[in-house]
Amino acid sequence: MPCVFVSRLSGSFLWKVLVCAGVVVSYFTSFCGGVPGVDGGGLHHRRSHGTSPQGHVSPASGVGHTRNPHSINSHASTQASAYIGGTGPGVSHPVVPGAVMHLFPRYGYLSLSMRVVPRNDTQNWIFLEPSKEVLDPSTYRVQQQTFLTTDNSLPLHNEFHIDLCEDLQQLVQAYFRRFVIEGLDRPWHSFAGGWRTPSLAKYFGIDPQFVKGDYRYMLVRVLMVRQAGRVDPFQNMTVLPNYRDNVHSFRANDYTSSFKFFNDVGTHYISSFLTGNSIYQVFVYDAHGYEAVKRRLSETGWIRSSYMAQLPYLLPLWVKHMGKVMILNSSPHTTQAVREALTIRFLFSVYPNIFKMHDNAELVRRIEKYLNTEPDGLLGLELKTLDVVFRDLAKKKWYDESLQQTLQLWEINL
Repeated sequence: MPCVFVSRLSGSFLWKVLVCAGVVVSYFTSFCGGVPGVDGGGLHHRRSHGTSPQGHVSPASGVGHTRNPHSINSHASTQASAYIGGTGPGVSHPVVPGAVMHLFPRYGYLSLSMRVVPRNDTQNWIFLEPSKEVLDPSTYRVQQQTFLTTDNSLPLHNEFHIDLCEDLQQLVQAYFRRFVIEGLDRPWHSFAGGWRTPSLAKYFGIDPQFVKGDYRYMLVRVLMVRQAGRVDPFQNMTVLPNYRDNVHSFRANDYTSSFKFFNDVGTHYISSFLTGNSIYQVFVYDAHGYEAVKRRLSETGWIRSSYMAQLPYLLPLWVKHMGKVMILNSSPHTTQAVREALTIRFLFSVYPNIFKMHDNAELVRRIEKYLNTEPDGLLGLELKTLDVVFRDLAKKKWYDESLQQTLQLWEINL
């Protein structure tokens, strides 16, 4: 999705529009300078690039400051040992930075073992994917940061993240933009490759008839970021003593040895993560309506804030279908309360609209209270390969080559 960022400060919310036409991934940056995975992190948005289907490079730039109307306490700490990444009291199965996992057994269905989409259960878990402690914690450092207001509550991030997508694949890609898996060109495929029409309709809150056909999509999100964590490997990063034989017996130019290592040890480790909650909604357009929305957004993005105030009412004019307001992780009661709060009654129409939060501080505070005690989900994740544990260059090269080849086969065949 080569994307054009259009940023405009309006009221307490910063509009951030991503006009998508190809492929782009926002990679994680150091969370110490901002929030990792949230459009690059940091207060100043950097220029990034994406490659379009035609092969040329299209710029994607973001301009402006990310300011939250709340006073935020960012609690940062550094640990030399493995940190159990959670998101509040009572969380079960949290994210563990530095933990090692085997990507292949659930490739295409990782959304079943990681809470990345709304689920029907009421359990407080984030990460059920089998993982284990393989890396020696004395050879890497774990950092974490918690984002809370001065009254210990969790604020909504003051941005609308808008992705305009030309087909369903781009919609899935946009949803998983903050998920990066080293060695994969399409990391979102590992989470959603197994999704079919019922799952796509369920997770995006749209009618199944709009999953197939010549439709365009607009994904709008507002994030509540609670916690970020990352692993900083030392130059001597290695495995624990009980896994050293696996590294020592690994043979270059031997696929059997590679597959045995993948199965016995793993393929990737958790390098960084982002947890919290999110509110999102999908708007469905036909080709004509999509072009009208894209044209209006590009025309008004830098002109007058008064135009931005009109967009919540203008955008639905071209829509074919308005999806439900979705919440990454909340109880059915809370979800219903948020949906009711975001319902717009305009003339003879009644419809849910996430843009109702625009320039409405009282409504934002109300929704924050609804979600403040809800359990979190996974907003972003970066997985890196285990090639770092090989000191022998021939072994390291073969590990990278064999893993890359296997990953490509899985991407193609699923």
